[in-house]
This record gives sequence, structure tokens and C-alpha cells, in this order.
Amino acid sequence: MSQSKTRRHQDIPDKLNFFSQKKVAALARQSAAAGPQDGAKLSGGRSPRSEADSPQDGEPLTTTLLKQAMDEQSQRLISIWQSSVAELKRDLQDIGSRTTHVEDLVDAHNASTEQIKSLTTQLQQ
Repeated sequence: MSQSKTRRHQDIPDKLNFFSQKKVAALARQSAAAGPQDGAKLSGGRSPRSEADSPQDGEPLTTTLLKQAMDEQSQRLISIWQSSVAELKRDLQDIGSRTTHVEDLVDAHNASTEQIKSLTTQLQQ
């Protein structure tokens, strides 16, 4: 293989890396600062990760940090999804009540039209 192709192939893992090292380090620091959520305890009685455990620029990502970052992103996406579903339900209920209101208005209009036609027929007789 030529040098340019070799270099391009070496760049692929960097381009495919979903989480940059800085992002993973920031997520690890944020998670360590937040501590366990909702009274949860860390497994094995371990203390939260310190900044020293986070990778620095140029260091390879560990499987644990990558999994932790992916889990945090997954939780965020689940939260966003749940709030979107709740908003969609509210919107659909609002649309349903508006539709019912419009149908009621149409029914009232049709009833009025029928009464007007009936009165017009009576006047013509």
C-alpha cells in the first residue's frame, strides 16, 4: 500500500471514534462531581471516579470510560425521548379536544341550517 493510503487507513479509527477524549473526560468529571443519582450507591462500595482517572489528551480511551460515557448518553437520550413522547401526547390530546370542539360547532351549524330550512318551508306554505 502507498504511504497516503496507509495514512488514511490509520486516520479511520480517529474519525470513527464516537466520543472524543475530551468529551469522555468531561463526562467522567461531570459524573464524578454529581455522584450517585437518587440515592444510588456505587457497586462494590467504590468512591466516584476522580479527575486523575480521566484520560488526558492523547491517551487511549479505556473500555470502562467509553462504556460509562455511552451509558450517560443513553440515559440522556431516554430522557429526551420520554419528554418528547409526553409532549406529543399532550399535543394529540389538545388536537383531539379541538377536533371535538370543531365537530360540535359543525353539528350546531347543521342544526341551525336545518331549523332555518324548516322555518323557510313553513313560511312558504
